[in-house]
Amino acid sequence: MDPAADPAPVADHAAAPPDATPPAPADPVPPAEMPAADAETTRGEDGTQIETVTVTASKPISAASAVTAGSRDLELRPLTRPGDVAEIMPGLFAVQHAGGGKANQYFVRGFDADHGTDVAINIDGVPVNMVSHAHGQGYADLNMLIPELVSSVDARKGPYEVTDGDLATAGALDMHLVDEVTESRATATYGSFDSARGLVIGGVNKDDTHGVVGAAVDFTNGPFDHPENFLRYNAYSKVSTTIGPARFSVAGSAYGGSWDASGENPLRAVSDGSLSYWGTEDTSQGGQSERRQLWGRADIGGDHNAFTALVWVGSYKLNLFSNFTFYEVDPVHGDEIEQADDRTFSGFDASWRDLAFVGPFTFVTAVGTQGRHDAAASDLYRDEARERLSTTVDDNVDEARIGVYARGEISWSHWVRLVGGARLDSFDFAVVDNLDVPGDGVVNGGEKVAMIVSPKANLIVTPVGWIDLFLNYGRGFHSNDARGVVEEADPVTPLTAATGYEAGTRFHNDRWGQVAVAAWGLDLDQETVWAGDEGTTELNGPTHRQGLDVSVRATPLPWILVDADLNVCKAIYTEDPGNANQVALAPPLTFSGGVEVDSPIGVTGGFRVRSLADRPATEDGSLVAEGWTIVDAEAGYKWHFIQAGVQVNNVLNTPWKEVQFASTTQLKDESAPVDDITFTPGWPRTILGTLTVYR
Repeated sequence: MDPAADPAPVADHAAAPPDATPPAPADPVPPAEMPAADAETTRGEDGTQIETVTVTASKPISAASAVTAGSRDLELRPLTRPGDVAEIMPGLFAVQHAGGGKANQYFVRGFDADHGTDVAINIDGVPVNMVSHAHGQGYADLNMLIPELVSSVDARKGPYEVTDGDLATAGALDMHLVDEVTESRATATYGSFDSARGLVIGGVNKDDTHGVVGAAVDFTNGPFDHPENFLRYNAYSKVSTTIGPARFSVAGSAYGGSWDASGENPLRAVSDGSLSYWGTEDTSQGGQSERRQLWGRADIGGDHNAFTALVWVGSYKLNLFSNFTFYEVDPVHGDEIEQADDRTFSGFDASWRDLAFVGPFTFVTAVGTQGRHDAAASDLYRDEARERLSTTVDDNVDEARIGVYARGEISWSHWVRLVGGARLDSFDFAVVDNLDVPGDGVVNGGEKVAMIVSPKANLIVTPVGWIDLFLNYGRGFHSNDARGVVEEADPVTPLTAATGYEAGTRFHNDRWGQVAVAAWGLDLDQETVWAGDEGTTELNGPTHRQGLDVSVRATPLPWILVDADLNVCKAIYTEDPGNANQVALAPPLTFSGGVEVDSPIGVTGGFRVRSLADRPATEDGSLVAEGWTIVDAEAGYKWHFIQAGVQVNNVLNTPWKEVQFASTTQLKDESAPVDDITFTPGWPRTILGTLTVYR
């Protein structure tokens, strides 16, 4: 894991040094998270004594379900794929869906969040999610990420934080990338199914200026009968410098990938033996994707105030070839589709924070503004063997949004904190449908403006030093695909509101760790999904979710991490009192946990367990997506500047269906469509060996 240290401690009552991404305004630290301060006395130029007080502390939280993972947490936890970083959020599962280069499918807090519709993901403050995307709203492809460059992760469930805007209904993830590397490395990995990876990370540090570079190349054929041929490259660089009270950084990243996919297999064909478990009905599935972006950040801090500004610009492209229904639509050529997305995107995030003390009260106020613009060409084609036969969708989407927020926090003697505020978001959706025929009476293009106000409130009480009590309320939202918003016939709501509420407690001990329990509920005004496979919007009714989260983090020794997360949820449609009110694919129970060791004598190792229960694949439960439990393990040894390790995924070689759907499909020899489960098989036992050289 990355050898970079945690962020430097900060002077008491002074502006904190900038994190890697725009943070929420800092919270006052409760006593249980506030170790004794260290004081250092120096003399100024005039000989006056100056005492600098340094405080190191865990980042405070405003909800029992929130988690902040620092560099030490990440070092102890194996992060071999980008989705592993997302799974630091307790209860979130990032699974693969029909091909290695396709974005993960996310399960979190009773949501099948598809590829990111209800979970906002940021890397260094730059949004990962793509709005009005050719495949799905909020499409969040983490293949752009080099996991070893992540320095910390902030994970928040629910819509309680004022700084979280679009898509942050089930939760939000902020991944911060390293600003500084003190130990360069080169890593080589090889293992099962022709899997190979090369990684280099280096850094230059001079006075207050730091430079970081990283590059990775990955390849695998996977266990499939039709080799996956997944090739991915990543590159990253950042330069940061401190000038007086200001810190500036400029960074860039590039990603490219290509792959062949086996897609989703019909369960009936696998069960009767006509199709191999690792086979495919269409060997021409797969795709190519690329993303390049630049971003810059400035942090200027005073004794009691701070200004932060972030700007970014980038380009993105995807051509995705899929076949979900086989021969239902076109018995001659088959039902392969090509989804194409080609866009530029840009945005900004700026905030001003002020800190004041009045008697026993501490006031932290912040105001901010966030904006984003996407200009996308989004198309859908009917294909055969990746050759275009016809055009179903040919749209130019121009989507702009701007949000403003005010956040206030009052704390009294470190025993009570009240955090709240509100945000106002405005969206402009504009679509040009290049297939519109003048005079035919059907207009799919157009423009629409929408606004939404989202109030938030959080109460944190610390009756004794080792217990925190939380009450949380918040309104959030996710935007819907621009094409469904502007169409004349049956337009969808531009912004779908969500109301979340939570009560929880956290028991913590500086020596051993913490236990957090949260009971929560979330009401979504409308289950609205952009069905990119058909170029249409699916409308469903309002839903209610409620559940219980239990999270345990223990460090019996500084080099041992034990964690366990249990999440129970019930998700229903509220306007259907009959037996067809279950939310399809909403996970009713998930569990993840493990033990990780990074000993002082160089021995490393551990194991992790992930378990997803059976869940309804249809609203009436007539089809069920089977649950699974997978065990992974790893072991290694570091000697001086060399580290060797082995990782075994799916240790028990458990057969499992990683992703499952209820689908209507028709095989080539069938005379009519059939409602059945289609699935992507999870990988069998996979062994990977790794050698790392440090310098």
